[in-house]
Amino acid sequence: MIVKPLSAETSLNAATSVSSASVVRLYNKGTADHKITNVATGGEFTMPAGSITFMPKSPADTISTDNTGSEVLATSVAYLSS
Repeated sequence: MIVKPLSAETSLNAATSVSSASVVRLYNKGTADHKITNVATGGEFTMPAGSITFMPKSPADTISTDNTGSEVLATSVAYLSS
């Protein structure tokens, strides 16, 4: 897998557009599962502990997590099709 980061990695401890990203790389470095929410659409999913996933979204959409600490990290990445 090739990942091209477009922004600095940040803790997802408040709703953010992640630098107006179209695709966000999320890493749950914690030991607990966390819910990830697209605030604009209300869509959500559970992200397992220790996992990495990629989330497409509209640039203006903000995302948030149920964790107010720094366990979930996010960065804007380029979209690559394989």
